[in-house]
Amino acid sequence: MKPFDIEEFRLSAIRGVAQRQGKKLVFIPVGSHGGYKLMSPDTKLPHPRAFAGIFQAIPPRLVQVKVGLPITEEALEQMVIDTGETPNVILAKAIADLLPLEAQGVYKETLPRSGTIFSRAVDLFRRGS
Repeated sequence: MKPFDIEEFRLSAIRGVAQRQGKKLVFIPVGSHGGYKLMSPDTKLPHPRAFAGIFQAIPPRLVQVKVGLPITEEALEQMVIDTGETPNVILAKAIADLLPLEAQGVYKETLPRSGTIFSRAVDLFRRGS
């Protein structure tokens, strides 16, 4: 397994900006589900359900957005070492973990229900990594 290399992850410019400002590089996983209920990907027009929601006193909940806990660069590096997976895969799993099962795509079969990437990130975050 080769060592973690942020340059390969194409974030060196962002890292440089953060370091110049005395900040840490942090990844925040965000999962959204149901956007197709707002606009049809086929027609590029508002979905009828979204349009109808405009006229309701309490609009229907069409889109679900969940934000995960921050993952520091150090925590991501530790997860790369622990799992042997690339940063892209680790972050994709963290995002998939926020989505309903039907929206997890290729990560549906690989995500264990306990000890997930998200819970691993929480553990590392709490330890201060």
